[in-house]
Amino acid sequence: MGDSYKSWSAFIVFFMSFIGFYTILAVTLFMGFEETRYFTIPVRLLVTSFMIFNLYNLGLKIPQNYNIYWFFLLFFILYFLSIYQKLAFGTARLYLPHYEYVLYSIVYAIIPFIYFSQRKEIYIYNIYYSAVIISGVFFSLSIIYLYSDILLSGYTRISLARYDVLYQIITPLALSYAGALILGLAITKLLFENVKGRKRFWLVFVCILALIPFFLGASRGSVVALVLPFIVIFFTRLSTKVKKSTLLIGILFPLIVIYLANYFGTGVFSRLLSLYEDIQVGSSSVRRLEMWSSGLNQFISSPLFGDSIGMVMDGSNYPHNIFIEVLMTTGLIGFLPFSLMVIYSIHKSFLILKYRPELIWVVIFYWQALIRVSFSGALYTAIFFWSGLGLIISIDIGSNSNDLKTT
Repeated sequence: MGDSYKSWSAFIVFFMSFIGFYTILAVTLFMGFEETRYFTIPVRLLVTSFMIFNLYNLGLKIPQNYNIYWFFLLFFILYFLSIYQKLAFGTARLYLPHYEYVLYSIVYAIIPFIYFSQRKEIYIYNIYYSAVIISGVFFSLSIIYLYSDILLSGYTRISLARYDVLYQIITPLALSYAGALILGLAITKLLFENVKGRKRFWLVFVCILALIPFFLGASRGSVVALVLPFIVIFFTRLSTKVKKSTLLIGILFPLIVIYLANYFGTGVFSRLLSLYEDIQVGSSSVRRLEMWSSGLNQFISSPLFGDSIGMVMDGSNYPHNIFIEVLMTTGLIGFLPFSLMVIYSIHKSFLILKYRPELIWVVIFYWQALIRVSFSGALYTAIFFWSGLGLIISIDIGSNSNDLKTT
């Protein structure tokens, strides 16, 4: 198949896999459909089928350092064995049918990782970037339209609107992390590339739109996901000369965001600043800390093979931290290959920052996903994390030509 097919198929897959998927969710809510899964599940399966089709027709182009695949394969073998072993001994505490864990893992983790870890021409990365930015614009506009009547209504977080029967809401985490991702990728180009004219105006416009879902979601984790990668990158690049425009944007943009947050009354920063107070008074907003503690206790009770797939803690299905979840479900046996993958990907990220600065956005994408799964979600549905891991692996450090990239 030719370059034309590869280009538009790459755009569609990246568009529909991430923020474009949330756009479909917003549109179905606006159309009044309460059971959005009748639309979102077929879309997810269609995208997964498209990935498999492309892998079959375009051929596998695995990176040269394929050892990461062995760690990946070993981890999921151990994870699946853990599910069925604990199911056989009656300690699984499953809140889903056992086969759904396998199906979710295939759709959200295994296929995306394999697909995005393949070697690519440099223009494919550019198409991926365009896809996520354009999907971000559509998503932000759909959110503005869907929630136009509550944007200035006094709600500090969209979750507060769930008690109003007129509102069907998208989860605040999806809103906030999507906004953070759009902001992060747009700001990356403004800071580290010499963009001018219409392209700069376009990226600033994207940032303004992305503030809407970011503010509405008001998630503490998304603030960390947005800010921490740039702090690390700035310290990493201190040895290089920082452009005046980069320094100016780096100082002014956070101040503008904080001002707008206070002006519109969003709770995104107030929730972050009140974290210590919430801990002191035992607020329900720090329930996640209790889940982490419970998950670690489950791991300690069976450190080698893990305690269970589900949580002992009432009202919790998983600990909302992928590292604790891996320890809890597979023990040290599964944590070893998983941690080696993460360590390798972080090391590779710093090499990309140094030798492939034109692909810094991929590092931002992955680091945000890594932070996200440290605060929320389950490992078998963490498509942002597994896809970002695949993208990091696919990049060749040695060349920025248009040849196929190897790692």
